[in-house]
Amino acid sequence: MLQNCGEDQIHQNYKNAEIGLENMTTKKNMVRCETSEGMFSNEVAVTLESKDGKVSLFADKDLIREKGGDSYLIVNSAHLHETSNLMTVLLPSESFEKGTRWLDVAANRVAAI
Repeated sequence: MLQNCGEDQIHQNYKNAEIGLENMTTKKNMVRCETSEGMFSNEVAVTLESKDGKVSLFADKDLIREKGGDSYLIVNSAHLHETSNLMTVLLPSESFEKGTRWLDVAANRVAAI
C-alpha cells in the first residue's frame, strides 16, 4: 500500500497515524551518526545527516553502536524509497530541527544490526 504513495503522502500518513509500531512493518537498523557528550551520564548528543541536512537529538547511550570506527544510532526503518534511494526511519526521539521522529536518510547511511 505505501509503495504506491508519493513521499509527501507517506509522511502525511505517518504524521496522521495514531497506531503503535507493532502495527507497522518496521525493522531495526542503524544509521551512521556523529556523537558527543549528552546532558546526562546515560545519554549522548547525536547528529544525523538527513535528505534535508543535519539534524540533532539526544539519545540513550544504549542505542549507539560502534562499527569500523563509525558511530551508529539504532532506529526503526519503515520504508525504502527505491526511486530516490532514501529510507524513512523512526528516530528514538524527536529531532530539534524537524520536531518529528520521522526522518528520510540516504539508504547507504543505513546498516543492518
